[in-house]
Amino acid sequence: MDKKLVSHLQRVITPNGYVRVYDPDHALADKGGYVFEHRQVMWEIAGPGCRSCELCGKAENWATCHVDHKDDDRQNNAEGNLRILCRGCNVKRGFRPESYEARSQVGLIEFEGKRDTATNWARDPRVKVSGHTILRRKAAGMSDFDALFAPKVTHKKGDVA
Repeated sequence: MDKKLVSHLQRVITPNGYVRVYDPDHALADKGGYVFEHRQVMWEIAGPGCRSCELCGKAENWATCHVDHKDDDRQNNAEGNLRILCRGCNVKRGFRPESYEARSQVGLIEFEGKRDTATNWARDPRVKVSGHTILRRKAAGMSDFDALFAPKVTHKKGDVA
């Protein structure tokens, strides 16, 4: 048996719960020859070119991407439980504000799996209202979809733009 392999544990659980595997030839391996198992699994799916963020579409590479565990179980590295996110989406992904006040502080509006600020949604060519209008609609209790896409009502009597 190779002495080099004997001196290394093949699978290690880190203090914060992630799994690292000994694979010194892997492109994502650190200097000690270990690679995080969730990144190793996602590499097999996405390949060396990586993928864009699944929530916002931001272009990512292996140096910048976060491989997210959908179920928050850091040891569940099954293919279906992993996805590539940008740093911003990974940090915000678990935040589900209950009230409008909490949501308006974060400013996140979600549609088709993408979460973004009202200001950024207003720049989307499909959205015909301002970011301020989106937030006002949310304050009035509209769903994210309606806040983005309900017809714009002008200040003229009953006119719809």
